[in-house]
Amino acid sequence: MLFRSGQIDRVGVGTSDWQKKLEEGNKYDKVMVSEPTTSYVFFNTKNKYFSNTKIRQAFSMGFDKNDYVKIVGHGIGKAAFSWTPPSLMIGNDEFRAKVPEQLKAVKADPKKLLIEGLKEIGADPDPAKMNISYLEAGTDEGSKETGDFFINVFKAKLGINLKVNYMEWAQANDEIIKGNYDMSAQAWGGDYNDPMTFFDMFQTNAGVVTNFWSNKKYDALINDAKGTMDEAKRLEDFKQAESMLLIDQAVIAPLWYKQYPVFSEKFIKGVQAPMFAPVQVEWKYAYTVGRK
Repeated sequence: MLFRSGQIDRVGVGTSDWQKKLEEGNKYDKVMVSEPTTSYVFFNTKNKYFSNTKIRQAFSMGFDKNDYVKIVGHGIGKAAFSWTPPSLMIGNDEFRAKVPEQLKAVKADPKKLLIEGLKEIGADPDPAKMNISYLEAGTDEGSKETGDFFINVFKAKLGINLKVNYMEWAQANDEIIKGNYDMSAQAWGGDYNDPMTFFDMFQTNAGVVTNFWSNKKYDALINDAKGTMDEAKRLEDFKQAESMLLIDQAVIAPLWYKQYPVFSEKFIKGVQAPMFAPVQVEWKYAYTVGRK
């Protein structure tokens, strides 16, 4: 490895194994870099099953997000129990400090919810009779790990036999736009340091997430937040909107926040990792002290 041999001075790590190796002996400085990005599952609300709120709630609660990070993310990243990622600001405060991750407080039996939802739509209440597919935008090994994770966890927690369709990103994106999918996943990275960059994308006709969900109350909350400078009012609007997305309507199921460790030689100083910038690393103020 170039970093361990001293040929490069700083490196980001993508697996927990390498993180543990580089932590040994406290030889290097480590910082956790957080990007304003949340990965999430979304449901086609035109689908016979996912038109039902309880069924969406069952799938959202039907997997352990920490297990997802451990198995699919190889221990890198942070399990997401809300929509907006850590460090995102609202005024002078972190949004997550004002609004704790709301999914952590939800206690429900996902399989019970699923069966109740199946009965509500007049379908066979046996989850094994469901015909559900997950569209994975990728065909590499990482995509296979994602598909296997959802197959296994939904079989164990919900009793369904999930089918996974693997496609290259461009083809998968085209199918999603056309509505030819049941459920899929993607990630969203914020464009600026305010919760609005994560919430207005779900307004009716925003055209960002093609899940065909529309809600007048949600639209009103976001328009209200757009039309006021009162940060307390905006905070409450976003809190209610997030609850709708994740709990009341279960339009999406968050997976993980993009967070990873970066190791550097101890003589490297002043390197910055700005959240909203054209580059992920700012070297302008970097310098070295005691380099041999």
